[in-house]
Amino acid sequence: ETSKVYFDRANHQITETVSPLVGEQYAPSIAACISYGLLVLPLGVVIVLFDHIRALLSLQKILLVVNIYLAAYFATLWLMSYVVGLEPMAFFFANNMSSYLSLQLLQALGYLLYLTMQTINFISSWKFDTSLGKTISSLQWIAAVLVGLHYYVVAFHPAVSMKPPRINWKIYAVYSVTFSILCLFPKIKWTKKQYISNTSVNKKC
Repeated sequence: ETSKVYFDRANHQITETVSPLVGEQYAPSIAACISYGLLVLPLGVVIVLFDHIRALLSLQKILLVVNIYLAAYFATLWLMSYVVGLEPMAFFFANNMSSYLSLQLLQALGYLLYLTMQTINFISSWKFDTSLGKTISSLQWIAAVLVGLHYYVVAFHPAVSMKPPRINWKIYAVYSVTFSILCLFPKIKWTKKQYISNTSVNKKC
């Protein structure tokens, strides 16, 4: 609802700006096109950047880096919760509500991008990889989706409902261990071993 209010306000301001240029009859339509274009533009930039990154790095390497980051991130939260005795998200919620909500929104957007990459990897593996590769990519995708759904229930949904997170050090430990295990998957060779045919060996002899 808040986003809709800001969007309508921005659309109204754009309409007032373009009215002297195109007239009051066409101004609302042009303002709507500009507004929706501004919403689509970041998505287009992300897609273009993702294509350029894929050209330089393989998708598996990108997922490996993200998994290492997530494992370290949740391990840090686990240490703060268990060793220090301070649950960081609940403390953040109690002391700075607006920043906490912004953090949750950024985390949700980042994790959606991560799930998108996992989905692309999952689909690609079922098209081109061996049975071992299909199994590994399926396990990665299932683990990422389950962690995302659980975090949505215990942290993100309570945040948008203005409630503290229902999370503790045990959950952080499970998250960290899960992503640590996912970091081991890219080390497994997915491609089948290529054997030299007997005919080519006989010719060389």
